Amino acid sequence: MKATGVAVGTALALGSGPIWAGLLQMAVGTRPAAGWWLGTLLAVAGGVLLVFGRGGDVQTDPLGIALCLAAGLSYALYALINKQLIHRSAPAITTLGVFFVGAVLALPAAALQAGPLQTTASGWLVAGFLGIAATGIPYLLFSTGLRSISAASGVSLALMEPVTAFLLAILIVGERPGALAYAGLAALLAGLAIVIRSETHAA
Repeated sequence: MKATGVAVGTALALGSGPIWAGLLQMAVGTRPAAGWWLGTLLAVAGGVLLVFGRGGDVQTDPLGIALCLAAGLSYALYALINKQLIHRSAPAITTLGVFFVGAVLALPAAALQAGPLQTTASGWLVAGFLGIAATGIPYLLFSTGLRSISAASGVSLALMEPVTAFLLAILIVGERPGALAYAGLAALLAGLAIVIRSETHAA
């Protein structure tokens, strides 16, 4: 994000995730339906319009672009691996295990970048809210949902995240997005509707 700017970074990281997931799912032998590809590409295009329609710096740093694409690939890998894990244990156990391992792996990098842990009581409250309400519970629901849908569809439906940010920006921050952002919102929602229809038809 620092290298590319928020607009480009968000569009690349979130937009590339579903495409990576579809390609990875094909690689393991489960080809997504044509309707899934149509809906996903429409949703990704809508997400890009939604992000850029809200404004922001446009930067094209090659390393930043590569890192954002790697972030999208990482999310797709997480979804596909998680899909396999939840068939072997309960979603709560899977989510706890995955995020515990992730936290252990992240701690050395956090210590290297930020130094020793220094926080206040209010800092712990914020960390607890982010860990439980903003991450733990949503990803528990995500893992539970993966029992019924493909990993690729799960990653595509995660494109609702920029929709949530868009609505919060209007209702809370008071942003006034332009027509391009609203066109992106319409395309994104239409694409996700096609993805859902494709998924239910396959089921």
